[in-house]
Amino acid sequence: MDEQIKIYFANIKNKSIDTILSDYKDYIKDKDIQKMERFKFDLNKKQSIVSSILKNKYVGNELSVNSYGKPISKNILFNVSHSDDYVVIALSNKYDVGIDIEHIKDNTTDELINHVCNDLEIQDIKKGDKNKLFYYYWTRKEAILKCKGSGLINNVKDILNNNNYLLESFYIDDYVVSIAIDCNQNQNIKFVKEWEYE
Repeated sequence: MDEQIKIYFANIKNKSIDTILSDYKDYIKDKDIQKMERFKFDLNKKQSIVSSILKNKYVGNELSVNSYGKPISKNILFNVSHSDDYVVIALSNKYDVGIDIEHIKDNTTDELINHVCNDLEIQDIKKGDKNKLFYYYWTRKEAILKCKGSGLINNVKDILNNNNYLLESFYIDDYVVSIAIDCNQNQNIKFVKEWEYE
């Protein structure tokens, strides 16, 4: 039987903070409001509160953190990411998972590409859409780091050469989403994508 990785998406672009708070009041704790209020801009406030809502709704209350500060649960393996108008959460009953979403922007410099990508990736980027391919590689690398729970490392250039992770990437609008699962690449994984907010 295939292991399922569930991914919930929330598009917060056209949602006000008041609407979000009203629609999801059962999944919001006082500490979530306090955390949200630390942010100055509405977009960051919405990202913060929706991230908390997704964790509270799908993961539960009993969270701790690993030695790197990654939130962990005894009941389910999960990871959350956000970029501009989207917040996403990936859930697994069996495997560590990392997820990253990035808004594909038209700001990718050669200096950044050379700092983050290895020679083969750079060759690939030069053959196609520079921004789209850079963010494709970047989100895959970030998903692995988030799956490991170790945060950024000094040299991310060759991290995709690690065959211990199953990687999946896909596009939504002008965003790229990548997921890393800590299992061998021969595992049968079924990705279930659902919308929390559209």
